[in-house]
Amino acid sequence: MEYRMKQDYLKNNLYEDNAESEKYLVEDITQGAFHKWNDKLEIITRVCDWYGYHFRFYSDGRLVMQMLNANTSEDEFDWRGKDDCGHLEYQNIDEMLIDWLDELKQNEGSYKFDEEIAFIKTTFHRKGKINNMNIKDLKEKYVNKEFVIIGNTERTVLVTDIDDYYMTVKVIKNKYSRQNCVGNYFPYVNDVIKYPLTALPIMYEVAE
Repeated sequence: MEYRMKQDYLKNNLYEDNAESEKYLVEDITQGAFHKWNDKLEIITRVCDWYGYHFRFYSDGRLVMQMLNANTSEDEFDWRGKDDCGHLEYQNIDEMLIDWLDELKQNEGSYKFDEEIAFIKTTFHRKGKINNMNIKDLKEKYVNKEFVIIGNTERTVLVTDIDDYYMTVKVIKNKYSRQNCVGNYFPYVNDVIKYPLTALPIMYEVAE
């Protein structure tokens, strides 16, 4: 994939085209979530450029995409815990790419996202398999069972569904409440979360 957007970012920020400048640029625009330009960053910057969005990464990998207009302010890129008109939130860049796949397929503009579509489909759609298990086997192993995830907070989730791209879980227990973590985002009780199958958290089945 030709990194034409990387070249634009380097040029617009008056950086030289070398490894040191690339590292500084990438860490700056992704809040340290990435250290080197890659295909995923190339695609998100192409999408934002074409559709009139800008993005903000958080250091834990979360991502906000905000549609730009004449009055767009910095606080519109704040994490709200939900999508809104022109405001999209993702747990990570993988989730964003999967979410945009259908839109890119339907795009009727002069630019065709064939290269981006092919990358997303090849990267995330493993012909219904992950870790050498097909979707049927994954469902038998996970769906309607409780698992503990050790991450930002220890939480227990119930797996509710698995498809070719995502595992959907509902948080049923959490060590903390929203009131305990003002200003921070964690999945809380009753939150529904989708994890890309290619980026599942470490899960331990709850012992009966």
